[in-house]
Amino acid sequence: ALLTGVFVLCLLNAPLAADEWGDLKVRFVSEGAAANRGIPDVCVWLLPRAGQRLAVHPDYEKSARDQVRIAIVGGMVVPQATSLRTTQTLVISNRDQVGYSIQGDFFSNDSLSRTLMPGQSSEVSCTKPEATPVRLTCAIHPLLLGWLLVRDDAYSAVSDADGVMKISNVARGEGE
Repeated sequence: ALLTGVFVLCLLNAPLAADEWGDLKVRFVSEGAAANRGIPDVCVWLLPRAGQRLAVHPDYEKSARDQVRIAIVGGMVVPQATSLRTTQTLVISNRDQVGYSIQGDFFSNDSLSRTLMPGQSSEVSCTKPEATPVRLTCAIHPLLLGWLLVRDDAYSAVSDADGVMKISNVARGEGE
């Protein structure tokens, strides 16, 4: 059986120094998964040690105000899991020939409730980070399911169809 919606937290156990940067690349696999064994849609995010903040690489400023797009296609949210920064805008598009009533019950942000007729799009802003991914559903079509991970930094990713995810430019530090 294909596993989706699995959530993993990576805790950085070392103080962060902004003078060195590295990439975190992981592949999630399962014996029962697709032919390539990769597990898609695994949300991963980095957490700093208590009382610390993650050092942010300057390259992330280029995408700080980007629009992040998801679509409803064939009764499915594509991609099924998405990462969004609090400085970015989510655009949800309905590419189907039927309407949808998209809902998301956030903990830190206002709840989401949008009706999208065929061909319509809607912009969503989330100004506060969420502790866990938020479930996106439809009040009309109960099988529609998506996940939205809202973070206040750029250090999150979602695994692709091969189960691979990469978080670039993570500050390296020395272990205690």
